[in-house]
Amino acid sequence: IRLVVDAMEIAFTKDYIDTFVLVSGDSDFVQLASKLRELNRRVIFVAKEDSASSLLRESADEVLYVSQMIEQPSRMKAALAPAERSNATSVGLAPTLLSSLGWCFRFLQTTHGDSIDLA
Repeated sequence: IRLVVDAMEIAFTKDYIDTFVLVSGDSDFVQLASKLRELNRRVIFVAKEDSASSLLRESADEVLYVSQMIEQPSRMKAALAPAERSNATSVGLAPTLLSSLGWCFRFLQTTHGDSIDLA
């Protein structure tokens, strides 16, 4: 509930934030996505393909699957600092990606441009 309250507060008080990225496959966030879209905000879900609700897919502007991120390691590595790039190679990209929201954020910046920022 806290996430929903925070997202709505941001939507109403920060006009310059026009995109919300929700990392979840849970259909409980469908109503939040619908309301954000009513407020003329873009909604992107990041989810595991096998656990993403069909309702979620319909309510979002875009759904990115974790598997898509894993399948694009060259794009992801290009977004990383040299130390992170070395770590990604040594431990394997997939486990690190699944455990790091920072990587998800950088992937979105790489694929959607610098308009993606943390709030």
